[in-house]
Amino acid sequence: MASIRQSSVQGLVTVQTAAYNDNGTRLATCSADGTIHVCDRCEDQEHWQLTSRLPTEISLRMVKVAWAHSEHGSVIACASADGLVTIWQQAWVAQQGCWLHRATLKDSTKAITCLSFAPRQLGPQLAVASEDGFVRLYEASSLLNADRWQLCNDFQASSSGPCNCISWRQHTPGLPPMLGVGTAQGAHVWFYRSTLGGWVKAAALDTHNEAVTAIDWAPAIGRPVELIATASTAGTCVWSLKGKVNNLQVHQMPCLSSDGQTSSGCLPVDGQVWKVEFDSMGSLLATSASDGDDSNVCIWALNPEGQWYLLSKIVGEPHEIEDNSSMLE
Repeated sequence: MASIRQSSVQGLVTVQTAAYNDNGTRLATCSADGTIHVCDRCEDQEHWQLTSRLPTEISLRMVKVAWAHSEHGSVIACASADGLVTIWQQAWVAQQGCWLHRATLKDSTKAITCLSFAPRQLGPQLAVASEDGFVRLYEASSLLNADRWQLCNDFQASSSGPCNCISWRQHTPGLPPMLGVGTAQGAHVWFYRSTLGGWVKAAALDTHNEAVTAIDWAPAIGRPVELIATASTAGTCVWSLKGKVNNLQVHQMPCLSSDGQTSSGCLPVDGQVWKVEFDSMGSLLATSASDGDDSNVCIWALNPEGQWYLLSKIVGEPHEIEDNSSMLE
């Protein structure tokens, strides 16, 4: 049996959503009262300390938060249920860190569903998904001037229903910026075509036109195919992409069922999946799901035959984990 550690943070009220920075040393949370808190990992690497509280208004009801890459400094984007996005930057005065409200972005008339900063090589860019079906791209001249953000591009990802989730592809020299986008009508891959000055749909992921609730693009580490995971009401799938940007070939990857049989269907997850995320190598995938009062987090691994199988599962209280690590041998 494997084990995990549980750490509590004093001073936090009901947390609705949370986000780590890129190196996992800082945590930003959105609380039910609309405030944003920032916690820092302690030197023992096991505990967290509440260090900052951003002075947002309760009426804004912040529901999403995202970190910029630490190379750009300590910058957070927050989004509210009424379509407002605010940019915050930490400044240090007399060895005290304080968060400054740097910019307010208001282009959506509906709630923001997802925030994601671009890979650091693309500079200070922020992608914002909304219930109005649009993805909007904002850019700052530099994060030294983080109060000067402007809308540089947008595209309609869904003509009927919200745009639920977005995930950037890691930057590769010679390739255009790319996004995986999940909507009420399925999931698609988009890329920026510089000759048109706009975003173009490159491929569709066959989710049977079901609403996609989560998406994640695996890190590009030199493998011959790209990997994208999606979660929808139809199930959780991993897709492989290969080919040129304007001619992508998409295939659904196989998985192993609990009895060891190969299946071309979705991963056998219990409940509705709300979050999917690859590890830094793209060889492990975590899914977070709920089924009524029950919840679980599953870790899926990729075997040498290109099949995904259940490696471990956390059910309910985080005390016990089913460990199938022997399957790697």
